[in-house]
Amino acid sequence: MSCQSIVSTIVLAAMALSSPPVMRGESQDTRQAQSLDLSPEKSPSSIPSDSSRRLSELIAKERWSDAAQMGRELILQGNRNPAIYYYLGLAMVRLHDPVAAIHNLRDAERLGMDTGYLHQALAIAYYNVHQFILFELQLDKAISLDPSDYKPYFYRGRFLESIRTDFAGALKYFEKARTLNPDHTESWYYEGYCFETTGRRSEARSRYETAVRLVERQHEKFSLPYQGIARLLVDESPSEALEFARKAADLEPALDANHVLLGKIYEKLGRRSQAVEELQTAVRIDPTNASPRFMLARIYQELGNPNAAAAELAMFEKINQVYGRE
Repeated sequence: MSCQSIVSTIVLAAMALSSPPVMRGESQDTRQAQSLDLSPEKSPSSIPSDSSRRLSELIAKERWSDAAQMGRELILQGNRNPAIYYYLGLAMVRLHDPVAAIHNLRDAERLGMDTGYLHQALAIAYYNVHQFILFELQLDKAISLDPSDYKPYFYRGRFLESIRTDFAGALKYFEKARTLNPDHTESWYYEGYCFETTGRRSEARSRYETAVRLVERQHEKFSLPYQGIARLLVDESPSEALEFARKAADLEPALDANHVLLGKIYEKLGRRSQAVEELQTAVRIDPTNASPRFMLARIYQELGNPNAAAAELAMFEKINQVYGRE
């Protein structure tokens, strides 16, 4: 495995831990799926070759705990190579310990590492402790060091879209990211989502269609572009929307939002039993999502089952009291 794929999925997978849901139950999840690259020439060369090789193998195999243990042992032995602290910081990001990640990544910086990769990792660690000003400052550093890297622009766009709900501001970052990397499916999708949210439906459809083409060409397991098109079609052409919603659920059956959307479409088509089945699936996937509970309550009432309707409505209200999501 190349060094560029060593830390695949670390950073934005960690970023997803604290992202709030946006339009929960219908539009999108908070999963982030981008990689943090580590090119060989950007890594300090003083790390012992055997340690470097072993750490690389552990991280490539996603053995985060083992990588963290090895990194700690090397540091206890007095090794002051910044790469070791950097690798340990990456492992701690993936192990959901952002405070430890920050300490180790800052140590790597103090020991002389100054790469875009380091600042991206620090940005995500700060994000996960809700230090959003520091998050943005680290992204600025990453961009200044490598303005051709699309990832910091994408991260900034996701932050503006999901945390600040600044869809107009997020648009320019998603456009920049997909300009730098035209094959980055998620930048196309989230640009479309911002257009959809601001009422620019034709532009949203265009971006979603581009994202769908990329998903199919690159054989990605990314359902949101299909989900986006289905949302746009659900009122004017629910039968056509159903085709896209089914494709979304086939790609990512464990994503509750796909089943909620299918439930909505089946209800609109008058196929209530299938709507109930999809909504029950969504509840099993995420029992804390109130949206399918409310929809089930309405459908059960229409089906003449007031007891089931009352039970779902009670759960809807309880979830809102505990989580305040809807």
